[in-house]
Amino acid sequence: MATSALLLTSCVSTTTGSPSTPGGESISPSSEKSDEAPKPSRLAPEVKNPLDVSAFSAEPCRALSDAQVSELGLGPGVLKSDEETGESCLWKNTESAVVDLNFLTTPGGLDFVYQNRQTDPGYYKYFVEMPAIDGFPTVAASVADGRKSTGDCHLFLGTSEDSVISLSTAPSLTKIGQVEACEITTRVAGMILRTVKAGG
Repeated sequence: MATSALLLTSCVSTTTGSPSTPGGESISPSSEKSDEAPKPSRLAPEVKNPLDVSAFSAEPCRALSDAQVSELGLGPGVLKSDEETGESCLWKNTESAVVDLNFLTTPGGLDFVYQNRQTDPGYYKYFVEMPAIDGFPTVAASVADGRKSTGDCHLFLGTSEDSVISLSTAPSLTKIGQVEACEITTRVAGMILRTVKAGG
């Protein structure tokens, strides 16, 4: 089945913290080194083969090729800028399908998502450790759960110890409920990784 047959209503709503990532996921400030307060142990899985995504941080719209965007049935990417989370790219179509992508740089990488959950178990409306995508540890998490009602899913992929891919997708209105929400996001994440590895 072609991916475009599955795609992509509006994206997971964004709320902000200080600082935060798309979906309202707070990034805790780095702890100062102290003999009395040791650094918290890492909770997220290790990124065994880091991927350099720095070239896409300022140009996230390069992470899906024209052919991939066409396959997904989406319009051209639109660059957005946020003071806290940096540049992101939004692709959508006339049927309300959405892909929202951001390359985050944060100490500890994917660990901030796990730290948020440990600090406040009720912070995320869903938190699901997913199978690694191309070897990169992945978790589905968001402060709002629209997986069944609108088909939204938000994935975080750890690409190194200080970088994370934040990806939200939602299907066209007529496709809601025809496929598991995070299955769509996982497929799009695989496409993004292939493009990034190829250099855009």
